[in-house]
Amino acid sequence: ELAPIPVPAKLADAGMGVCFVQFLLQKHLSPRWRYALWLPVLVVVLMPVLPESRWSAEQVFVWEKPALIVPPLSVIADATASTMPTTVTTPAKPAFTIDWSRVRVLTWAGGTLLVLLVGGVSFARTLLRVRRSRHEISNDLATRLDEVSREVGLRRKPRLVMSPQVTSPAVTGLLRPLLLLPPGFEQNFTAEEKQLILHHELMHLKRGDLPLNTLLCVLLALHWFNPLLWLAFFKVRADREAACDAQVLENATPQRRSAYGHALLKIESAFAPLRLSLGFIGIL
Repeated sequence: ELAPIPVPAKLADAGMGVCFVQFLLQKHLSPRWRYALWLPVLVVVLMPVLPESRWSAEQVFVWEKPALIVPPLSVIADATASTMPTTVTTPAKPAFTIDWSRVRVLTWAGGTLLVLLVGGVSFARTLLRVRRSRHEISNDLATRLDEVSREVGLRRKPRLVMSPQVTSPAVTGLLRPLLLLPPGFEQNFTAEEKQLILHHELMHLKRGDLPLNTLLCVLLALHWFNPLLWLAFFKVRADREAACDAQVLENATPQRRSAYGHALLKIESAFAPLRLSLGFIGIL
């Protein structure tokens, strides 16, 4: 009998499949398709049960249970056995045993709660520091945000907060989206560059990247023990930014593409990129 080792084989199959397809078709896949190819991985993580496959990586990690060989018993009839006294022995008290299945469940639940708690507290503290140190927004920037919101096609523009606690342009929030900008945003960029950066961040809202990012954060907490999912999460973030760039530059002129490239270089040199900020979507 073959018993599979409890490893995330289905996730390994999906992740390796996506990486292989991206490597094989890297010159022919658009950024949107590279990002969309991660959808099967998300489906695999969400589905608790999947059909078995003989080509699955799970078939590699198996071992054979040793067969229990019971030697034949020889029964010897003895006429005097009926006259022998019968002794009744009480069963020995079972030794202390550890329920390893319960230990695994408690370890997983504790790790999940810890990741959710640390991530939630870090997210709340960051937003609190941002709101406490917020700066006034100029009328020109507010007007530009209205124009870009209409250009992107948003029904409701996000709230705009400028704070020294913000290290790079980013959006966050689920029910009430928030656009975060660093203080030097208006001084360090030209009018066209500011419009392109705002277009990029608002495009994340138009594409629905914030709800998907929230779902990914929850899945990371549930699968905190799985390094494959963490690797896939960082790869998804890179492909998400490339897909958003592609939509911003769709049908753009060479001059607009050049301005966008200069804006990205300015952001990378003037501001620090967001670190492990799971609740935020930054331009870098």
